[in-house]
Amino acid sequence: MHARRGFTLIEMLVTLSVLAILLTLATPSLSAWFARARLAGATGSVTDTLRFARKQAITRQQPVWLQTRSGDDWSLIVSQNRGESCEQALACIRAADYRGVSLETQDLPAQIRFSPLKGLPQNAAGVALGEASWVLTQQNCRDSTIKLLPTGFIHASKGNCP
Repeated sequence: MHARRGFTLIEMLVTLSVLAILLTLATPSLSAWFARARLAGATGSVTDTLRFARKQAITRQQPVWLQTRSGDDWSLIVSQNRGESCEQALACIRAADYRGVSLETQDLPAQIRFSPLKGLPQNAAGVALGEASWVLTQQNCRDSTIKLLPTGFIHASKGNCP
């Protein structure tokens, strides 16, 4: 009798078939997990960027600007000067980093100025803002809402995907 080494072709085909079936069953839950991770990541990044802008204004004792572009190709840019691009900015996040996540604004000017005095949010004319909101959406998920309060504090409600 010879000692058998390795696998037969039939054994290998059966193993690959079982793996293919398991992968097919796991794909829907994996795609939901990826969607949930992208939405949570975008929510965390927007929240952190808002906090960073406020903290920079207080620390530097200079106004800091936040520019928001909404839609599917959204971005948030934190800069010392009004109208700077991502390349010149102190911080920049873009939709490209969070595929499938859209950002919409509610009652929000395109540019927000954080004052050096307690980091209070203001419009471009220096008038204090009321509450402002950013809403992040991902298909088949509950929206995440991030609110910038008139005090400069940020409140985020996390979205969820089934």
